[in-house]
Amino acid sequence: MFEEPRYEAGTPPPHVRSAKRTNHYTSFPHLLVCDAILSLHFKRARAGNATSLGTCLDASRKAMPVVQQILRQDMCDSAFAYSAVAWAHMFRVFATEYQRLVALGDDEKAQLVIPELKVLSKALGQRTAASERTRTIIAGLKAAFPTLQHEYGMF
Repeated sequence: MFEEPRYEAGTPPPHVRSAKRTNHYTSFPHLLVCDAILSLHFKRARAGNATSLGTCLDASRKAMPVVQQILRQDMCDSAFAYSAVAWAHMFRVFATEYQRLVALGDDEKAQLVIPELKVLSKALGQRTAASERTRTIIAGLKAAFPTLQHEYGMF
């Protein structure tokens, strides 16, 4: 019924670097599409559906280069307000996968998820200067995933 985890040991997470600058009008629709996929599949993924879990992980991975580019350009505080919600949804997907892998006793694969979580945590943290709502989102994530608070660079 359950498939094997999507992360492979020894395979680094995909990172795309671009010398081009991004703007909100080109990056935000990409985040919206990925967030829509997460909204459609996350409940089924949490219920144990491996296909939905894989879909959520793929959508989150596809959005990560955009988040990384926004961080590199120091644009988090000027990003669209909904960006923080999309980033929180992505964080929730990666954190759920992290907890699942830890519960299976596969700490090596679980550590492969940490870089994405740190990037999203940093983006959300930078967004708090511009939005009180983001502080509320972070508080909710801290409550939902207390084990991640002990990771260096998280929250």
